Amino acid sequence: MLIAIEQARRLCTLRAPQNNNRGDCKKQSQCWDTAWSSDSRLFAWSCGRRQVKIVRTEDFDNYEALEKCIKIDCWQIVMALEFADLSRHRDSIQVPTDTHNYRILQWEEHSQVLAIGMRNGRIRLIDVNTGSILLELLDHTDHVSHLQFIPDSTLTLASASYDGTIKLWDLADDGNMRASIKPTDHLSCRGEVHKVFCISSSPDTLRLASVGTFKTVVIFNMQTLKVAQKLVGHANHVNCCQFGPDGVLLITASVDTSAIIWNSYTGQIFAKLGHQYPPPPEWFPGENDTEVLQCAFTRSGLGAATVASDGYVRFWDLTNELEEPSTVYEVADPLCCSFNMSGSKLAIGTTSGDVEMVKNTCKTLSLAKLCRTVVNNIKDINYFAINDMMIPSSLKEFLRYEYVDL
Repeated sequence: MLIAIEQARRLCTLRAPQNNNRGDCKKQSQCWDTAWSSDSRLFAWSCGRRQVKIVRTEDFDNYEALEKCIKIDCWQIVMALEFADLSRHRDSIQVPTDTHNYRILQWEEHSQVLAIGMRNGRIRLIDVNTGSILLELLDHTDHVSHLQFIPDSTLTLASASYDGTIKLWDLADDGNMRASIKPTDHLSCRGEVHKVFCISSSPDTLRLASVGTFKTVVIFNMQTLKVAQKLVGHANHVNCCQFGPDGVLLITASVDTSAIIWNSYTGQIFAKLGHQYPPPPEWFPGENDTEVLQCAFTRSGLGAATVASDGYVRFWDLTNELEEPSTVYEVADPLCCSFNMSGSKLAIGTTSGDVEMVKNTCKTLSLAKLCRTVVNNIKDINYFAINDMMIPSSLKEFLRYEYVDL
């Protein structure tokens, strides 16, 4: 039995459009993904009925404003959402020289776009101000399961799909695909067809983690597109992954009823967050009512949230013992979750298409941990180069997360 002190507080519920069609299948009404803009002023969710809604966060409590929000009819089940702030990275964009100054995506006009991944394998880039389609990216042959905006020099949009591939799209070149990666090419999968469920880019944009039906977490070097690390520890399909704010910690959620916090450079397991008591036997790892569907780090990296199929959202305080969650919040049929940029709000998508907005208690980083986050995000300082620095060994251990205390 789960016992916890209630700290999370419900703020509001964003309702999905009502549908009187009794023949509408349940999968079409589910909220598969939610997304926040980089400044947390906009929020989007796949509200079912093949629609996406974009609302201003300041209008969460304004019913009339919510009714006038931007509604996008996609004519396909929407599986993935991701905001891309183009204007924020305008100075670092390297535009190809052979475009003759013609581009569909104009940074001045389309400062912020929403990428929508659909069940038919197509990706659409939407103008968040008007809801109009700017681009449609075609190459996946199955569900687009996840999208990740990577603010590197070419403004890359990475997409994961049930077809087993990860594709990299160059938004600075009107969405031309520059690479296609297949994680199972680097694993012993015996010719099986595996799906990619989720991807996550490190904050320094140098690495990309991928998970799916192949159990192993595969991390790619984004400069060489070669495998940088393989993390082995889950006993069943891995549904979700996300890097922490400093790029060292990585959290993954699995069908095996657990979430694991890793050192993404060494493969060391810092903590295994159990969601079923007693845990399932090794010969039957999950596929029951406690599948961990999604996970998310807070902005500070001191906390995390996990969504499980047992109807609970668990909040984990990474600064304390992790044998049990610090808070358990009950939601009817949760499916996905995402924190806003400050980590103060958690959006929880449900199978009905509604979104529960929950207030989270945030912790402030200590100066030492804030410095560790900054150092690990400097591209010119490699994680393994910390050992060569002229600093005390105890400080090196702290920067490399070799202390038990996170």
